[in-house]
Amino acid sequence: MTSQARAKQTLLPLLLFPLIVPVLLASVKATSLAILGDPMDQGRAWVLLLGTFDGIYWSLCGLLFDRVVED
Repeated sequence: MTSQARAKQTLLPLLLFPLIVPVLLASVKATSLAILGDPMDQGRAWVLLLGTFDGIYWSLCGLLFDRVVED
């Protein structure tokens, strides 16, 4: 019984890691460009990437919330 509970607890971080990595990379890059002054105006692409991920995550959360909370 406890081995199943431990497996469920480790499954969520393993599934979330690939989803969070692009957001972390884009936010670090956008922040570093903002601090350095961004002479080439490259920060817009990173902010656009963050906005796109945000829109996708919010829409998926809205669609899948009922199925996840059913238990």
